[in-house]
Order: sequence, then structure tokens, then C-alpha cells
Amino acid sequence: MRTKYSTCSVCSKFESLRIFVARAVLFTCVLSSVESLLPPTVLTGGSQSVHRQLCVKFGQAIDKEDTEWRDILSPEEYYILREEGTEPPFSSELNSVKESGTFVCRGCGAPLFTTGSKFDSGTGWPSFTYPVDDSVDLRTDFKLIIPRTECRCATCKGHLGHVFSDGPEPTGLRYCMNGLAMSFKSDDEHPETAKLVNSREVIEGRKSVRPPLGVALPGIVLNSFLAVAITSSFFSGPHGQASSVLEYFPLVFAFYFGWLVVRDISRFMS
Repeated sequence: MRTKYSTCSVCSKFESLRIFVARAVLFTCVLSSVESLLPPTVLTGGSQSVHRQLCVKFGQAIDKEDTEWRDILSPEEYYILREEGTEPPFSSELNSVKESGTFVCRGCGAPLFTTGSKFDSGTGWPSFTYPVDDSVDLRTDFKLIIPRTECRCATCKGHLGHVFSDGPEPTGLRYCMNGLAMSFKSDDEHPETAKLVNSREVIEGRKSVRPPLGVALPGIVLNSFLAVAITSSFFSGPHGQASSVLEYFPLVFAFYFGWLVVRDISRFMS
């Protein structure tokens, strides 16, 4: 009798999980539709006049026809910048760059990051703790169902990579960028660029940088939904003596998603 109950109990929980996954997919589709109506978040705080000077300095064009981008970029660069692709890890020469300088957009030449914000994340992609002011747009994408924060060049809207909340101080963020989406300009060879960029760079020493609410909110809502849905599906099943440790395994995911919610909310409270 215990074996029969155990089988029914496990089946019941898996059926509940199947239902919750279907609801989660529907929920993320709704979030994606709402997010597409919101304007992208631009990380600002620096001088807009300086930003315009840099645009003029680098001769950037905000809008180009698709044929123009194909003429300017190599097939690999076009795939990443214009088709939102991803390069293989550990394939970029920019991973080893330690010289003082500026990482600029490969498509338009706009300054994005400096060596001062670069760190070795061990992921295989060039990683940074913060961008140059006014240089990137952040928006949410749902390509992997779970929402991620996409990072784009604020000037030409080229895809650069994604932002994650597992970076070091002073921001706690990791800007995980595609090396093929950027070029490097050393301070020694481009002193004027370095001077302008330094006037816009986020001031070091800040304890943290709060992710924009428009970017963080979908993740907070979705992770809350997943935590509640998993917990609810678990405890809605038949109760009795636990016959297998596997029956408690879904609670591991519930605790994980709950921790993500607490972590993201704490960033706004700090």
C-alpha cells in the first residue's frame, strides 16, 4: 500500500509541476508583450553635451540601412551587433587586455567601457563592472524564457551582451560583453578620447549601482511567481509520510527563486 501511495504522490507532484510550467510560460509571454511597449533604460548621469561631443568626435550615425551595416561589419560582427548573436567563450582577444584605454563599439565607435572597470569573471567573455555614462541601453529579453537584461550601444543600438547581478564591487553587476562587438583604443594612442571618457565615467567608490526598475522588475515578478508556484504545487499534493527524498527536490528551486527575489529587492533597499 505504501508503494502505491508513493507512486501516486510522485505522479501528482509532477502533474502539478507540469501545470505550473505551462502557466509560467504564459506569464512570461505576457511580460514580454508588456516590456516591448516600454522604452529602453539609458544609463545616464554624465554630461549630455559631452556625449554629443563624443558622437561628433567619432562620427557616429545612429541610423543606418541594413545594407550599410553589412558593408561596415564583418559577417561575425553583423551576427552579434545586428542579429543579437553570441560569440564562443574564450574566443576574444579583448579578454587579455590590461592596458589603460577605452573599449568602443565596433559598429559606431562610441565609447562603452574603460580598462578601469574591467575584471576577469572567468566566463570567457570580456566583463566590466560599470559602463561609461550615457553609453548603453538596458532592456529585458525573454529569449530563454527567464528574463535577462540585454545591453545595447546607446548610439547605434547594436547588441553588446547581457548584464548580470553577480559582479564585484563597487556595483555588484557584471556586464558580460561580446568581444567582437567592441574595439580597444589605448590611452597613449588616443589621449583626447581618454580625456573625454574620463569626464563621463561613473565615479569609482560608489558602494552599489541600483539596476533600473524597468529592467529589474520583470525578473523580480517572474522569480516571485516561480517560487510561489513551485511551493504551492508541492504542498497542494496529497500529504502523508514522505516515501522519497526526490519528492522534496522541487523545493530546492523554490528556495533558489525566492533568494533571487530577496537579493534583487535588497539592491533597491540599500
